Amino acid sequence: MSRHFLLSLLFVCSLALADQAIRPALSSGIEAVGTDERQAVELAMKEYAEALRAGTPETVVAHYTIDGQLLLPGLAPLRGREAIRAFLAPLAASTEVESVEVNTEVVETHGNTADQWGTYRQVAGERGKAKQTYQGRYAALWHLEKDGRWRLFRLMMQPV
Repeated sequence: MSRHFLLSLLFVCSLALADQAIRPALSSGIEAVGTDERQAVELAMKEYAEALRAGTPETVVAHYTIDGQLLLPGLAPLRGREAIRAFLAPLAASTEVESVEVNTEVVETHGNTADQWGTYRQVAGERGKAKQTYQGRYAALWHLEKDGRWRLFRLMMQPV
């Protein structure tokens, strides 16, 4: 697996460092009452990013549907929470992100599903080693589940 590929994956881990506008709702436990569906999807992405930045692989996979998928270049799709957890666990201890810029370009909602596209740019690398700049695109398909939470059904990363 190439170093560029692994570090591009880190963009997901660093979304929490990007736009901090929604963080007060996260830390206070206050629901985003009155927000439209687009804002709810963006909040779900921020919660996912916070879990990647500060949580464990178990808290990360809780943001996926039971049959959620993580799609990365050069790898077979990671299908289901257990496959995603097994992939993320070794990365969690060996990498760090110094900075990241994330731009959500489009969020479209369709009832209980939503599509989200954007770009990322980050400075990241292995712990204790020189960091490099990586950039790319992402696409996410979200499902609104019966418990009222938006969860990732599919997340695709595309480094450039």
